[in-house]
Amino acid sequence: MNKNGLVLFGILDIVSFIRMYKLGLNLLDFSEYCFDLPSIMGVLELTLILSLPITGILLLLRKKAGLIVYYFQFPFKIGFLILSFGFLLKIFQLPFSSTAYYIILIIVILLEIIRLYLSIITHKEIGKVN
Repeated sequence: MNKNGLVLFGILDIVSFIRMYKLGLNLLDFSEYCFDLPSIMGVLELTLILSLPITGILLLLRKKAGLIVYYFQFPFKIGFLILSFGFLLKIFQLPFSSTAYYIILIIVILLEIIRLYLSIITHKEIGKVN
């Protein structure tokens, strides 16, 4: 994997943001929270969604900072299931409760883990060059 792979990761983050920005707008609607204060989980999820275009742009520019931000995003991406390859779930349009849906979900999570691994390798390669 080289720096050109960062462009692919950047595109994936931009696509993830496009898929999830409506959820982020819903999280900004504080009227459903007690005392108009959002929950910590809502704030974390909103922060993740808002950081996706930042990571995407940094990676499109092939900046190491994009990888560093991604490392912080990774546990939240898994926790909130806002995954780089999450668009695959939409493409297959499987019923939520079907076995096939869960198989695709596992594949998408594994792809996210592979992306993390490739990001680490790329980060190390960039470090050797500098």
